[in-house]
Amino acid sequence: MQAIDLHWWDVDRFLGLAFHILLTEEDLISRQQVAQLLPKFGAKAVPTLFVIFQHQNSDSTLKHLSSQALAKLERTILVAGLIDTLKASEDDRFDHQISQMLATVAPEAIAGLTELMETREWHNLALRTLHMMQLPQTQILLDQLICHPNPDIRHSTINVLSELKDYQLLCRLENAFRASSAHNTHNLPQKELSSPNSQSSKQQDGPNFELLMKLAAAQTEEQNYWGAIHSYSQVISLNPENANAYGNRGLLRLNLGDQQGAITDFQHAAQIFWHTGKNANFEITLSYLRKLTPNAQFTFPST
Repeated sequence: MQAIDLHWWDVDRFLGLAFHILLTEEDLISRQQVAQLLPKFGAKAVPTLFVIFQHQNSDSTLKHLSSQALAKLERTILVAGLIDTLKASEDDRFDHQISQMLATVAPEAIAGLTELMETREWHNLALRTLHMMQLPQTQILLDQLICHPNPDIRHSTINVLSELKDYQLLCRLENAFRASSAHNTHNLPQKELSSPNSQSSKQQDGPNFELLMKLAAAQTEEQNYWGAIHSYSQVISLNPENANAYGNRGLLRLNLGDQQGAITDFQHAAQIFWHTGKNANFEITLSYLRKLTPNAQFTFPST
């Protein structure tokens, strides 16, 4: 079996036969031989191997054999197969698991997903997957895209990530914005950049605000959403110009179904972000507002 030149075979049929043997054969040695052969099929074998490995009804032997077969694949081939699995999936049931497996071969995965972003059809899928990998390298890449000087790239990235309702995204955007040398202002008049909002926002760095913001983040991690909303409300009561507190509270309210409360918070956050020149933050907040109220007219400047 292992001496077969696959180019002389109907690969898809032979692959189907191999998986049939793997799943139904009672003889362990035969199953092991087939599992050793499967990596020869390259990326074509990855989707089925991955599903077998992840499926809750797979027995321990099947999981072990499929894991061994996946481990024998070259990293670039594994990445290609996992990306094909993402593209073929009709739902997002396995997206997180695929993203975590891609994270184990990060350099090749980032290269493959970056190439995938260039295609219009799969652009959004590539962005979501990079976000779900949750690696420093992918975070840096996304931050660069969020702060990209090309407004089309910037807006498309913000639109995709805003759909994920990531409560950490607004805070991360602020760091990305500060680090970006491409466009660190919105060309606002000097009088707006030196408005009372920017002066009062300096208070956000105080220890009380920092502790309350950390508490709210911890409560969100623990899924204590009402507690986190209360903590953000305390921050806002102490400093009504804390845009991140408004934005994060808006995300929490949106997740809890309070759409009107979320809209109000996003409007406050967007206004403050605009006046303080944080245009990446402003744009993602405005993106939420436009999706929540598509027919509404906002007084903010156009992006």
